[in-house]
Amino acid sequence: MRYLITIFLLVLLTPSVQAQIYKFKTYNTSSGLPNNAVYYILQDSKGYMWFATNEGVCRYDGAKYQSFN
Repeated sequence: MRYLITIFLLVLLTPSVQAQIYKFKTYNTSSGLPNNAVYYILQDSKGYMWFATNEGVCRYDGAKYQSFN
C-alpha cells in the first residue's frame, strides 16, 4: 500500500513537461529562389546557405538570394 501511495504522489507532484515547438518557413520562387526544386543544401564557413537547383546555384545570406547560373 505504501508503494502505491508513493507512486501516486510522484505522478501527481511531477511538473508537466511540454515539447518544443519548431518553426518552419517555406522558401520558393516568390521568395527569391530560382526554382522550387532544391536538390542540395550546404552552409559554408561564413554562414551563407547554398542551394542547388535546376536553374543553377543560389546563395542565401539571411535576407536575399543571389543566383549563379
